[in-house]
Amino acid sequence: MATITKGKTFGATESVTATKLHNLVDNATISGIVNADIDAGAAIDSTKIDLSSSGYMATGEDATITGTFTFSTAPVFSAAPDLAADSIDAITEIKSTLKSGSDSTLITGTKGTTNYTAKWNGDGDLVDGYEVLDEDDMGSDSATKLATQQSIKAYVDSAVVSMKTGTYTGDGTTSQSITGIGFQPKYVRIWNRLTVDGEGTTDMPTETTDTIMDDNVDGGAIEYAGDKMKFQTNKIISLDADGFTVHDAGEDDHPNKNGQVYNYLAFG
Repeated sequence: MATITKGKTFGATESVTATKLHNLVDNATISGIVNADIDAGAAIDSTKIDLSSSGYMATGEDATITGTFTFSTAPVFSAAPDLAADSIDAITEIKSTLKSGSDSTLITGTKGTTNYTAKWNGDGDLVDGYEVLDEDDMGSDSATKLATQQSIKAYVDSAVVSMKTGTYTGDGTTSQSITGIGFQPKYVRIWNRLTVDGEGTTDMPTETTDTIMDDNVDGGAIEYAGDKMKFQTNKIISLDADGFTVHDAGEDDHPNKNGQVYNYLAFG
């Protein structure tokens, strides 16, 4: 039941004037409202109405509410309120406690879970969405989680095989770096460049891999000689960040014979 507290108390012998009658009404307060309708166009000041009861306030068309109100329970609006920008400050916080089913943590202006996206659920609540992983090897192999841009790039870069072909001219030294490949090769094959129709050579290709290099402190390569192949050092002596380094075996020999033009094939 609503309670009206008068805004003016008259003494036994006090004269009643128009001003005092105005004060009686203007300074009156209303409390304990359980259910009330607000007429269209009504203006209610926060000093004149107490909405702290457990009931609800029905909306009135074009009704105006000024001041700051405190709700002891979540307010229920019969229609979505249309708040002007300067009215937002009057409402400090409205939180919904209505959740059902398997809803995740509600994110109504509060911080969500780290490394999760946000999404709307079936109840219209903004909830934690999909977890975002940063795994360069995609190790979890999840069908429901998302990946960062960086981890996708790292995974693709590690899976893609790079290839480069080119030529160089031997300089007859014990260490010539061939650069400009654009990646660190894992396999290199070198052979004499032939450009004339019908031209041939008895010099066979030389090739190596990162595994062969890892197994030998001084580097090494497989060289084909006639119907045999043999392991030799001082041929391809390193696989570098942007190419490889060749050696003339200390006797102006392949794959770095002075003046000889070579083809190469490199995979990374």
